[in-house]
Amino acid sequence: MNAATFARHCYLEKKRMTQETFAEGPCPSAANTKIRDLHLDDRQTVLLKEAVSLLLTDAYYTLLLGLDGSCPIGDAEQQTYRLYDEADNLLTGNGDLEAAAYAYFYEGQYEQENPSDGADA
Repeated sequence: MNAATFARHCYLEKKRMTQETFAEGPCPSAANTKIRDLHLDDRQTVLLKEAVSLLLTDAYYTLLLGLDGSCPIGDAEQQTYRLYDEADNLLTGNGDLEAAAYAYFYEGQYEQENPSDGADA
């Protein structure tokens, strides 16, 4: 694995979380249940889905930048963390994770790579 693959997996998890938060089904998540309790109309649901997606984007992006040493995480001083995959490949500290995170979360890298998958989350 490399930094780009890690950022891609984080992006896909953010996308999955957004979709599942609004999915219809017999076993809704706690967030899905709260949203259903709001009884939103279609326009309001679209706006809320966009807001949730943006919130998750900001959270994931900030965390990935923090791991790479580009910004602080919470109240901690800015520092670089060492994150390794199972093959002992270093994923953080050289700016690659920051660049990959930006590409996936803000430049639509995944949608460019997978045009048939859509950009709804």
